[in-house]
Amino acid sequence: MAWYEDLRPCGYFGLEAADYLRAVGWLDREHSFPTGSVDTAVLDRLREFAKDPWTPIAFSGIHGCELCRYYPEASGVSNLFIPGDGFFYVCPELICHYMNAHGYAPPAEFCNAVLACPDMRNMEYRKTILANGARQLIRAAKGE
Repeated sequence: MAWYEDLRPCGYFGLEAADYLRAVGWLDREHSFPTGSVDTAVLDRLREFAKDPWTPIAFSGIHGCELCRYYPEASGVSNLFIPGDGFFYVCPELICHYMNAHGYAPPAEFCNAVLACPDMRNMEYRKTILANGARQLIRAAKGE
């Protein structure tokens, strides 16, 4: 999996889409990351979102945790798109594992957005993602 600094544009889904995406939780062994306590409600929300995430851009393939020493204990295939203010925070679903097993502390503004985010797959969430550029994100990811 690629590494991106928290809150920086995320080019994983193409350079055009990076304008609409802010990376959170794209960790690897080569880069340090913030640790500390995080409200358990944030982790609980992220776990709920990971059950059936809205995925405007998808890639195939499984990503294992690069932080687990000898044998990857966690893997994931999805990414979570959390509406920000005119953009989306995007994180790998492994963020839940990173927080629980490795003490990763995502940025406070991301945590606030997670707690404020409506349940995925309902009309309020759809309205929120449209208001934050979902159409533009999808077009950019397609290279349109």
